[in-house]
Amino acid sequence: MYLMGVDIGSSSEKLAVFDYDGNAVAIAKYEYPIRTEHEGYAEQDPDDYYRAFLHNLERIDASVLSQVTAVCICGQTPTDIFVDEQGKPLCPAIMWRDTRAKAQFERQKTRYSFAELEKMSGCPIPKSENWTTLRMAWLKDEAPQLAQKVYKVLQPKDYLIYKLSQSFVTDLWSARCFANVQTGKINAELLDFFGYGTDVAPQIYAPTAICASVYDEQAEKRGLRRGLPIVCGCGDGFAAMLSSGLFAAPSIAFNSTGTSEMAGCCTAEERSRDGLYTFPRALTGERAVLFGPTQSGGSSLIWFAENVLHISFEEMIEKASRSTAGSNGLVFLPYICGERAPIWDANAKGCFFGIKQSHTDCDFARSVLEGVAFSIRSLLEASGERVDVLRLLGGGSKLPLWCQIRADVLQAAVETVDCAEACAQGAAIIAGVGVGAYSSYHDAALKTCKVSKRYTPNAGNAAIYERNYKVYKSLYTATKDLMKEL
Repeated sequence: MYLMGVDIGSSSEKLAVFDYDGNAVAIAKYEYPIRTEHEGYAEQDPDDYYRAFLHNLERIDASVLSQVTAVCICGQTPTDIFVDEQGKPLCPAIMWRDTRAKAQFERQKTRYSFAELEKMSGCPIPKSENWTTLRMAWLKDEAPQLAQKVYKVLQPKDYLIYKLSQSFVTDLWSARCFANVQTGKINAELLDFFGYGTDVAPQIYAPTAICASVYDEQAEKRGLRRGLPIVCGCGDGFAAMLSSGLFAAPSIAFNSTGTSEMAGCCTAEERSRDGLYTFPRALTGERAVLFGPTQSGGSSLIWFAENVLHISFEEMIEKASRSTAGSNGLVFLPYICGERAPIWDANAKGCFFGIKQSHTDCDFARSVLEGVAFSIRSLLEASGERVDVLRLLGGGSKLPLWCQIRADVLQAAVETVDCAEACAQGAAIIAGVGVGAYSSYHDAALKTCKVSKRYTPNAGNAAIYERNYKVYKSLYTATKDLMKEL
């Protein structure tokens, strides 16, 4: 018997089928574009998510699909889709990276403090323009005729669930913009402030709840069983965490690498930390999770390799390997596109500090790797939790030098996880908990997470990295006001 997980990403959709032991049986992928026709805009065609799903189904053997016991869809959020009563999108999907709602963000600040908003949502929220209610307000201001037709506000995974089942549903985390994640209660006051009623919210479920069944003719034609249970799912961040085996034991942290990075850890006591998100126990059903995303992880490496050194990514890593721990005293701030957790400063700028005549391109290359590792240490330290093991996922886990640097910077063991598609596997785990294949996320972590390699910290490098990390932390504090001028 198998479980299906779907990851609606920013540039592609991945569909993967796993057995109950977490082994990938089949994987398919379909890419789609992002529209950036105006400054600050980032849009997609919502129907690309459905087309991608059907395309991917066609690439999975029918004998495999016939043994799928449940499907769960996770994905990017907040990416907002406004639909009418027939479920038809009224405009392109407004992606998570879209910042068009600046005026509405400022208007919100005149009425609500962030402390009030966090109380309403039941969890910490980012101080940024990409909040669902702000996009709703933007639509009201800029396209009032369309706003009048809004029946429901959906996330990409919710829209795909609708296409498969004709049900308007969402999960607790995706609904945090207009509902309390602790209680699921819709925030009528906030919606009213922006000119909407509570009926725009879909029905809210826990991520592991069976929220609908497959009744889509096109999906059935491609081999997906009619009546197949659909488990509600969650955002891609939580799904990726699950594939790391985060819930296997205390003091395990996760680090999902890619264009940007995400890191976090479980906490025994549910509490908030400034600059971090919290997945509460109401969402996980187990321990709460403190976590946050950075802005520029792998993108810092690609930027430096291609735009500065004008070499390939692989050549840059080879150069970095020829430098030494601490990059001979060179420190890099990876804020080339601003920074998210834990400082949340769109005006933050990247920089190299401590440049000497003796520095080479190898030192600069290594300092970029170390700077991103420092950003992960800073994020995890903000949680206040002890970290003994860091579970590493994504492209960064395939670079031994970077894995060892992270272990040395954190002075904690780094374990890479054998995982083909982190978010899709996490979605499959949620599906498994939903239909009883696993009794809990803890149970699923023990059964599905496979550690492929372990890196132990080099104690001889600890003092070097302590020194450079102290400089790293002080640099932002000393220059953040100047950064606003550039």
